[in-house]
Amino acid sequence: MLLLKELLKYLLINMDIRYLEPEDFKWIKETYDKYFSDMDFPDFYNQFLVSFVAHEYGKIIAIGGIKSIAEAVIISDKSFSVRNRRDALFQMYHAMTYSAEKLKFNQIHAFSFDPEYSHHLMNKVGFKCNPDNRVLTLNIGKSDG
Repeated sequence: MLLLKELLKYLLINMDIRYLEPEDFKWIKETYDKYFSDMDFPDFYNQFLVSFVAHEYGKIIAIGGIKSIAEAVIISDKSFSVRNRRDALFQMYHAMTYSAEKLKFNQIHAFSFDPEYSHHLMNKVGFKCNPDNRVLTLNIGKSDG
């Protein structure tokens, strides 16, 4: 019975999904200015792999998409000294930020389950960490201020 209710609810929705079109920019800008101006402005046209519009009777409800991200992945031989591994991290940092900027990324993400390594990424390299201390973000190509 519950499945039937969910199915009927879905069938009664008059919402459609379509690809983003150039004329949607005005809606994006107005909605961003009204509700999301404390975040970076999303470039749905150039920085996303694909973007969609959810609308009902022609009125836009939401716009979203899939964005590629630059993810730093580093494995190191723990038989080397902490100093050697730290020096290698700095070398990786410079190579990765240079490459990410050339590829037009403005952030690099890292996923870490090692608190000590996360500490090094934050205090020595400049990554910012989310509250669960697992996802770290490094803004590049612009100041954090």
